[in-house]
Amino acid sequence: MERQNKKTSSEKKGFSLFFAVVTGGILLMMTMAVISTITREIILSSISRDSMKAFYSADTGIECVAKAIFKDEVVAKWIFDGTGSIIGKSVSCANNNFPIISSAVDLGICPSGFTWRRGFIIDNKNNPGDNGFFYTALTARCSDGSVEKTFIVSKGYNVSADNTIRAVERSVEISND
Repeated sequence: MERQNKKTSSEKKGFSLFFAVVTGGILLMMTMAVISTITREIILSSISRDSMKAFYSADTGIECVAKAIFKDEVVAKWIFDGTGSIIGKSVSCANNNFPIISSAVDLGICPSGFTWRRGFIIDNKNNPGDNGFFYTALTARCSDGSVEKTFIVSKGYNVSADNTIRAVERSVEISND
């Protein structure tokens, strides 16, 4: 009779160890799943935040170009009439002074059916905003043979595309249709 009690006691000890290992494994798996979910949510929320900031940077680029065109007669005459020069011109925007870079090369923003006439670039890559985001605003005067229109494309970035895996770019385009 004593042998049967000892056998039953040792079987119970083995079962307790098995139960503890299984329970520990299940708890470990649940913890790993929660950590994985939290990590993914943090990444998604940071991408969403960066996307919004990149959009605001692109919008700032549009505002800087608009200020350059509508507040500076020399720039306005050059972009609209093709007269004068914008060499050495800059625009004061977002508490900084940014040079206006004349482009003798088609910037690739004229739509189909339009021919590039002249353009310029404003960017803050050398002096990004307080949040570390920057923009590049491309402006082009395009013609379809009878009408000239101005097209502006501004792209906002969270960081230089070669510095991060999660680079975000947002673009804003306007024209004077």
